[in-house]
Amino acid sequence: MRCCGAEAITSLVLAALSYKFVPPLYENKRLQAMLLAPLRELSVISQTDVRQKQLECALLILQNGGETLGPGWPTILQVIGDGANTQGEVIIRTAFQSMQLVVTDFLPLISPPCLSLCVEMAAKFGLQQSELNISLTAIGLLWNISDYFYQQRAKITSDIIKDEDPSLTSSDQLWMCLYSKFGELCVDPRPAVRKSAGQTLFSTIAAHGDLLQNITWKSLLWKVLFPLLDNVKSKLETAPSERERKGPEANILMHHSRDTAKKQWCETQVLIMAGVSRVFSIKKEHLEELDDFSRAWAFLLQYLERASLGHSAEVCLAALRSFQELVNGPAKEETNSQSASPQIVPQQSIQRDGSSSQPSVSQTMWNTAWKVWLNIGNKRTTPPMTIQAAATVDIPSQAFLCQLVLIFPKIFTHVQDHFVCDMFTDFSKGLSVLSQTLAVPIAGDTSPFLVPTNYESTLTPVQETVIDAYSCLCENVAHIKSSEKLYPKLISHLIKCSEYATRVPTFGAVEVKPPNSVKGLTTGYIASDMTEFSEKCMSLATEVYSKCCSLDSVVQEDTLKCIIQSLSTPLGAKYSCSSDSTWKLAVQCLLKCVRSGLSVPKVKASTSSTDLWLALSKALSDFLFPKVPANESQSLAEFREDEKLDCLVVEMIRKDILPFSSELPKNFIASVLQILNRGSIHSQSPNAPVSGKVRHLFTQKCFETLLQFSFVNDENKAASVSQVAVQTLLTRCVTIISDYNKDIHLKQNVPSQVNEVVSAIQTMTTLISSLQKLSQDSVDHSIWERIISLYPHLVSCIHSKSDSVLVELEKALSSYTVLLNTPAYARK
Repeated sequence: MRCCGAEAITSLVLAALSYKFVPPLYENKRLQAMLLAPLRELSVISQTDVRQKQLECALLILQNGGETLGPGWPTILQVIGDGANTQGEVIIRTAFQSMQLVVTDFLPLISPPCLSLCVEMAAKFGLQQSELNISLTAIGLLWNISDYFYQQRAKITSDIIKDEDPSLTSSDQLWMCLYSKFGELCVDPRPAVRKSAGQTLFSTIAAHGDLLQNITWKSLLWKVLFPLLDNVKSKLETAPSERERKGPEANILMHHSRDTAKKQWCETQVLIMAGVSRVFSIKKEHLEELDDFSRAWAFLLQYLERASLGHSAEVCLAALRSFQELVNGPAKEETNSQSASPQIVPQQSIQRDGSSSQPSVSQTMWNTAWKVWLNIGNKRTTPPMTIQAAATVDIPSQAFLCQLVLIFPKIFTHVQDHFVCDMFTDFSKGLSVLSQTLAVPIAGDTSPFLVPTNYESTLTPVQETVIDAYSCLCENVAHIKSSEKLYPKLISHLIKCSEYATRVPTFGAVEVKPPNSVKGLTTGYIASDMTEFSEKCMSLATEVYSKCCSLDSVVQEDTLKCIIQSLSTPLGAKYSCSSDSTWKLAVQCLLKCVRSGLSVPKVKASTSSTDLWLALSKALSDFLFPKVPANESQSLAEFREDEKLDCLVVEMIRKDILPFSSELPKNFIASVLQILNRGSIHSQSPNAPVSGKVRHLFTQKCFETLLQFSFVNDENKAASVSQVAVQTLLTRCVTIISDYNKDIHLKQNVPSQVNEVVSAIQTMTTLISSLQKLSQDSVDHSIWERIISLYPHLVSCIHSKSDSVLVELEKALSSYTVLLNTPAYARK
């Protein structure tokens, strides 16, 4: 009976619609509505066979006379949409077939007021839960409808009747209806539907968003996009974290990153955050015209801040990428999120007031971004200080830290002259976050994948981005108002980072394994190798100091002393240093900083700062006379290269210190001369054989430097101090040679004794040779007397059985030829 009744109704409706009325039926709205009413009333019947007949009839109406429906379109669309509300798959397919036909063939024939109804009916098929493929196809239909809205925007604007909201334009009503339906689909229970709807939503906004007026943009933000963010967040918080053991998806093989509802909602949140941030980025010129854009900007930043502090590593990383998208703005070339080089505003685009010549949001909004960045950085990089806290702490991944640092240069260049709080405080906070990221250890199970692919570099991605951030600071700090106060802080921070090569930073109470101590996958956390990073920081600190060493704040803060004290560690370690490149670079940095610092009169005049001169003399002594000798396997060529560095230090003393001895503290000059005195003795490694490696060139340099500033009579009055040093040198030689002569008949030649006496004899030869080159009146008479008194001791060495001693003795005795003169009585 049901089938017969349904067949009768549908047949009568089809027959009535095909009849040739005069006037035509599409001109008689009342009659057409009366004929279609029975078809619409069948929707209240739940039986499948009746609904099937109804939808088949609707499909025939569209196929046979869809172009003449006219005012009957609302009824037909409602009949089709009612088919999406049923649970029968056959009925849904039949109804959707009609919906596809409407969108593909009849959109131009539908009056503008019915287009919003068409959008709603298409969205119903996207929201139905029975057929996934139909839902995905329905989203495609909505995309087609949006294209039609764009192409026919002029016609729609002129024809559509205003809806309930009179403040919106006609075409904007349709766009808001479309975007609202996309928003509903973005929180569908099915992940595939959410993903497709989200991608289509933001693609539609990117393609057609320029058509919207300002008031519609405001509605889009506060009625669609921001509620969508909150809805997704709520769904994520309530989603189960365990995989379902029952249902059709229980036996489906899924990747571990998507095997629970919570993980799937995390994916959706990532998509929506990225999409909204992208809208703010590419449509910024439209959004900036809104009267409440600053509130919208702050709302989105606060949402990203909360997301980045969550427990999902995927969401946290995506929040930072969205943050970066937000502050970078549109660009011709997309920013590669895996790149370690941040986008930095060119120097020529930074004005004196700190603003960029390119269009940007107001300074207040950039300050908001700065505060959000500081909050994220401080909360995610603060180390746990107790063992209990370390057991439960959520240590951020290296990808998260890399992304966090990438954001810094862009924000800093906009807020550098308009900091939120005190300039020095905000600058210090930024440096603190950067340094804290370096202390975060690497998870053991990811460490093999973080090994740099460039074999010429050992920097991790985080270290590379931090170096880029430091470079940005060094380049832009000069553009900051009152930047003079910031230079000591920046240099001090870089110097502290340069110490990581010898002292790897810790992360609170977290147990961290030393770098390079584990091969392959492991549990726990591993510290990063900081050697190359520290060396780059050392170079940056030296470069910055050489440019600002004359500033009053730099001199007053004893910046040079801090640099020297920091460099003393690798200089003192020298051959025991973990990397030869570290102490070799430290030598170059020391030379450059000392030359730059001593060229400033205020530094040389700071005689009251004894710590500076003590630190410098200690650094020179520890480097030139290391406690740990070189490795026995060191080649002669490597030894000579190291000796050249020693000679560079002596050359710096000769050119940059001793010529200004009258301006420097006397104790410091005395210690420097003592260093030259010690170096003037031919030294040799205790572990080396008699014919081993001796720093002949270094010894010669020390002698020449010592003699050059010892006997020249000038007004600086430093000659007396140097002459005392030479007298000490002669006394030392006498003691060594005399002790050797006493012991030579008592025991065999000991290599260490032989080495010592050979050095003493070589010293005398060099001293006599050097004194000959000076003018007659420039050498004190007492020194010649000391040299002559040493002659008998040298003659006594002829009893030595050591060939090396005899060879050097022959040279020394021959040098006394210049001292042999005819007696005075014979000359008379």
